[in-house]
Amino acid sequence: MAGHLSTVRPTDLLTPVALGASMAGEVHNVRGGASLGEGADLSEATRAALPPADFTLSRAGYAVLLVEAAVARGWSEEDNERAIPTVPGQRPAPVERPAAPVPAPRPATGEVVR
Repeated sequence: MAGHLSTVRPTDLLTPVALGASMAGEVHNVRGGASLGEGADLSEATRAALPPADFTLSRAGYAVLLVEAAVARGWSEEDNERAIPTVPGQRPAPVERPAAPVPAPRPATGEVVR
């Protein structure tokens, strides 16, 4: 998480969404990419191990707190792998699709159907 937060928009303020997404990405990777909800136990343990969130800090500032907390628990900075992959290069422009044809109006017969 610290690696991601310190390299992707590091000067932006930490937000609850960014913190939650980073944690979910880490849990997803640790669980081998499973997405069937098996990560709830690991999410709770991770949430308990995180330093208190200070949303006045930058993303990089919170990353420093993460590294300090990890080192205090016996992990090294080398254990920090990217959780959220980046797309290399620019994304392709969206494909413009033709508009759906508009049906012609029904011919008026002048008769009232009751």
